[in-house]
Formats: sequence, structure tokens, C-alpha cells
Amino acid sequence: FMDHMMPDIDGIETVRIIRGEIGTEYARNVPIIALTANALVGNENMFLENGFQGYISKPIDVVKLDSLLNRWILEKHREATGQYAGEETTPDPNALPTVGEFQIDGLSISSGISRFGGEELYLNVLHSYVINIPPLFDKARSVDEKSLSEYAIMVHGIKGACAGISADIAERAAKELEFAAKRGDMDTVRAKNGPFIQILEKLVADISVMLEKTGSSPPKEYRSAPDKTIIKKVLECCRRYDVIGMEEAMSEIERYEYESGNDLVAWLRKKLDNLEYDQILAKLEQ
Repeated sequence: FMDHMMPDIDGIETVRIIRGEIGTEYARNVPIIALTANALVGNENMFLENGFQGYISKPIDVVKLDSLLNRWILEKHREATGQYAGEETTPDPNALPTVGEFQIDGLSISSGISRFGGEELYLNVLHSYVINIPPLFDKARSVDEKSLSEYAIMVHGIKGACAGISADIAERAAKELEFAAKRGDMDTVRAKNGPFIQILEKLVADISVMLEKTGSSPPKEYRSAPDKTIIKKVLECCRRYDVIGMEEAMSEIERYEYESGNDLVAWLRKKLDNLEYDQILAKLEQ
């Protein structure tokens, strides 16, 4: 999947480089699907003419996504889950509340559940949202004339994420700020950026509470400090740019709350999510 709108070069230019300059059979033939918020008539031909196999618009329609995956990815194994859609189960009187029982201002939970075909996948998306959105709006706090174009792309990403979870109010606010930034309207950005960040902060806080109440965020055990051997593993993986290894180590670290060292854990997570491996390397080598 290739995002259409990215910083520095867009998806079409990136695909042109992949297809025309890398020079391998894989680069010439690997399926590439455009991800775009611009679901306009004629876009599909534009993408097909520029090296893409197809496109899917944001917010993502899970049915269309499933169709694309089935078309372009060879399915090697099928694993039966033993549970089928619509299967009736006996209610558990001691069960935790479900996501569908909650109401959050600015979030259409029913639409989100419908979009993702059930609560389980929607919960995963909400988890990703509360982890990945705060670093973005933290960066958005210090926008100025010099960073306006970068800000427009950042807010564009936030807009797509908000649309994905059916957070309509935040999506509309992001859209307004994106367009203001693109036309160089710094007065509107200054006036509305603060309230926009407040909307996001409240939304993230409300979703986090809901996830905790539904049992999606289990309480963590306490330890005195992060295990130094696992911190060392993060450093070694960072030196090799082993992202999977870093994630595995961070998952182990994040299983616990600590009497000391929580600031380091939060810092590592933020830098890892932002792909700032050089800063992780510099800090841990000290």
C-alpha cells in the first residue's frame, strides 16, 4: 500500500522510482495499491497509468480492503477459527461492558464497529489510534510559517486516522486546518489549532478510559525498574535497524509499570513510533 500524499515526494513519484529506477524484477512487478483520501472520479485511471495496480480510498472500507488482499496476495494457509459470524452465545452476567455500550462525544462507535465488521478489529484500530495520534498532535503544537507545509501533511494524516475510527468532529476540524495550511492561512491555523488539539486530547482520553473499562487495557504488574538486559536488546536491535526486534523488546518492557524508569519507557515508545532510531541510539549508548 502506497499513500498518495506524503512529505517530500508523493506516492506517484515514489512508484515511478520503484518501477523505473531500481531495476529488479520484484520492483517492476510487486503489486502496489494507492491509499488516497481523494476518492474522485477518474482517480483509478490516474493510478493505473502510473504503475499502481489499484487504489482504495480513506477511510478504509474493510470489504474493499479484503477484496484487494484476496486479489493480490496468494493465500497459502487457511486456519479455521471455530467461530462463525452471527453465531449465538450465552450471555455472561459477569462479562465486562462491550464497546457498543459506550457513548463518546464526537465518536460514532456504531459506525466504527460496522466499518470494521465487528468490535474486535475496531478495538485494535482504537488501540493504534490512542498510541499513534498523541505524538502527531504534540508536533502540531508549535506550527509556524516555516513549518506550515509539514503541518498540512501532518494534519492530513490525523484527518485520515479520525475518519478511520469514525471521529467526525475531529475529522472536520482537521480538514479545515489542512486546507487553511495549504492556502497559507496562518491566522486560521493559529486561531483553531489549539481548540483542535484539545478535541484530540479529550478524544484520546475518552477512548483510553473506554478501552480500560472494556478490559482491553489490562492492569500492569509493578516492577522496580525496566530490565537492563531488555533495554540492551533495544539498543542492539536499533544498531541493526531490526524494527521487529525493537518492537518485541518494547512489548516486553511495556508489560509492566515501574517505580522508576517510566519516563524512559514512554520516551522510547514515542521515538520508536516516530521512527527516530538515531535518537534512541544516541540516548541508550550514553
